[in-house]
Amino acid sequence: MNRRAENEFPSAPARFKMERRSKIEGGVPTVFIPPLLRPFAGGRAEAPVAGANVGEVIDNLLERYPELAGRLLEDGQLRGNLSIAIDGEIGTMGRLDRVEEDSEIHFIAAISGG
Repeated sequence: MNRRAENEFPSAPARFKMERRSKIEGGVPTVFIPPLLRPFAGGRAEAPVAGANVGEVIDNLLERYPELAGRLLEDGQLRGNLSIAIDGEIGTMGRLDRVEEDSEIHFIAAISGG
């Protein structure tokens, strides 16, 4: 039987506990790392990363996982083939998009084809 990595999909109770702890303790945003980028982030599926806006969160994420820099940024800006979803909404201001202490941040790769 194929077993998934323990940190790949947290169980519902574990996620609820993590989100609840974040709100109670004045937590930090959670960045969800896409599967193809996980090798550059120590194999992590998600990481708590401090910041008041997307730019601060990315800077702090890259401080922890510098190998992600070339895969997320181009000339200091988010790569053109990536979007960021903050709490389920696609950001429109790039690095200036505001995040809350309990925000969930996802990197979304553009899909092309015909």
